Amino acid sequence: MQNLIFQQQRTELPPLIQREILFGNPEKTSPKLSPDGKYLAYIAPDENNVLQVRLRTVDQADDRQLTADKKRGIRIFFWTYSGEYLIYQQDIDGDEKWHLFSVNIQSNLVRDLTPFQGVRAHPIALDRNFPNEILVEMNISDRRKHDVYRINLQNGAVELDTDNPGNIMGWTWIADAHFQVRAATATTPDGSTELLFRETADKSWESLRRWDPDDEGGAVMFSENGKILYIMGNHDANAKRLIALDLETKQETDLASDPEYDVGNIVVHPTKREIQAVSFYKDKQEWQILDQSIAEDFEAIGKLGPGEFDLISRNLADTTWLIAYRTDDGPVYYYGRSSRG
Repeated sequence: MQNLIFQQQRTELPPLIQREILFGNPEKTSPKLSPDGKYLAYIAPDENNVLQVRLRTVDQADDRQLTADKKRGIRIFFWTYSGEYLIYQQDIDGDEKWHLFSVNIQSNLVRDLTPFQGVRAHPIALDRNFPNEILVEMNISDRRKHDVYRINLQNGAVELDTDNPGNIMGWTWIADAHFQVRAATATTPDGSTELLFRETADKSWESLRRWDPDDEGGAVMFSENGKILYIMGNHDANAKRLIALDLETKQETDLASDPEYDVGNIVVHPTKREIQAVSFYKDKQEWQILDQSIAEDFEAIGKLGPGEFDLISRNLADTTWLIAYRTDDGPVYYYGRSSRG
């Protein structure tokens, strides 16, 4: 009788979720608008189920494949400000020695921008006023440290931009509105973190702030005039705050904070280097608006669908926004909002 009851209970269990549903490739993901708002790029599997970057003209059904990766598929890509190129990251068989590849959206021509064996490359910054350049971090001269290189997107020329003195951590270089690296985060022997700054690219580094090993902090970006450095840190507070640091007076102004929760996502104006909104993840993600010109937009977007939303892409004219909605009982879905006033 016990065996019979056990078998009956087993037959009443819900069916297992197929492995492909949990771990398989998405149908489409990671959409991004081109800077001029004309194109939409996204990732989707090809006929061999390898993830590729695809492109369509906005409001048209002219989708076409841009890349032709043969093995691992592409999962990370972004637009350049030139409008001609997309850049994607790829390693070799999972060795995590990432290279950056550019692909021309008209010719589909692919170029390895970082063709250095055994080197790991990571993008640092693009700038709309320098559309044919990208700042990239690479460990070419010394595998133990990453220096900053300036790469020409048109001809692939690579030039050393900023030497790492050895204590600057990876992926923490910050460029100003003139596309010059002027801030970085460094480590100290006792495990603390130090915020470094220099007046110009030819000046020496100086320390602006130090975080103890139990604290967290780092730079976010420079203001348009270069007089303010926006940083995040939990010093003198219980949670990580968004702070404006005056580089002349060294005074700090709290821009956004919560007594219990860290600052999360940050929304920056596409051309003005102004922070417009920040999020805090409490029971769910909540937005704090700093620029009231977008307050009505965020309120309207929050009512369009269920779940939490993020502004993931926008054109330079700021007339089109691409929004991602995330729910706990379904896939991510996307919504385009155009013709903002």
